[in-house]
Amino acid sequence: MLTHSPDPPTQPAANADKTLTGIVHAPVRHFPTYGLLTLQLPAMQMADLTAGRYFLVRCGAQSEFERLHQWHFYTRQSLFVAGIQTLIAPPADHADSAPTELWALHLPFDQGKGEMTNPVFQWLQNLKPGAALNLIGPLGQGFVLHPNSRRLLLVANAWHIPTLFTLIEPMLDLGGHVTLLVDASPPPHVPINSANTVDTADIVTALIPQLPIAVEAHVLVNPAEFEQELSNAIPWADQICAALSPHQHQALADQIRKHRFRLESGFAQVLMQTDLLCGVGACLACVVSLPSGSHTRTCMHGPVMDLTRLAQ
Repeated sequence: MLTHSPDPPTQPAANADKTLTGIVHAPVRHFPTYGLLTLQLPAMQMADLTAGRYFLVRCGAQSEFERLHQWHFYTRQSLFVAGIQTLIAPPADHADSAPTELWALHLPFDQGKGEMTNPVFQWLQNLKPGAALNLIGPLGQGFVLHPNSRRLLLVANAWHIPTLFTLIEPMLDLGGHVTLLVDASPPPHVPINSANTVDTADIVTALIPQLPIAVEAHVLVNPAEFEQELSNAIPWADQICAALSPHQHQALADQIRKHRFRLESGFAQVLMQTDLLCGVGACLACVVSLPSGSHTRTCMHGPVMDLTRLAQ
């Protein structure tokens, strides 16, 4: 006897297997260095606890039948939280449904380029509104804003800016100030004159409408100018939250020591950029080496870590 897959879900849900069903709310919004996928999810009311955390999204197989019987799809993809919108009341025809929220998830383009060639991301960006996705999360250790911080410095490369977005409103709500420094220079492996490199003006034009007017933002394509702006901002900051490439962690630590004489635990937190596949430390794909000579599993002890652990 043939067994048929049931109809795909049409409403967000918290499933019995501890996964979540998310519904694509709108087509992916494209920006010069990333995309944002908006999903409708069951309300979790944790807007202040999401920065630096991620979901593992099933790409290809969504229903329980598919997950049990079809194994040729991609592994789950880690997507970082980029924003949460206010609670949404259930529609009139689903008045008995639980309340939901809109979550924006970050789809990174290829480093140094204005496109995504990862087939998983291409599959995700082609989803239509109403499509269902199966998710696990949010997972990981995220950024923590210190109670006494009032001057927050956000530092990111242009391809990971949205991973810091959910830190902005909580700091402004405390009456604090936020400065965002964006390194828009291509990474070392990308030729400067590559046809797919991104124009700084396009990044600025796309970024400004996404930020509250109170945020001071600087987008710099020249590494020397970025270093100078960073030097100017470090003495001002109470706290730094960064989403930089791994090769930039030591440089950030050196700058902090230069201008504050020492790197103290808790002053700078960094979002690690590495593969996050299982979320429970079993596959070891996320293991990174530390300057101390030890190793750590990013999905268990991160992906946000104190800079003192990542730099000498």
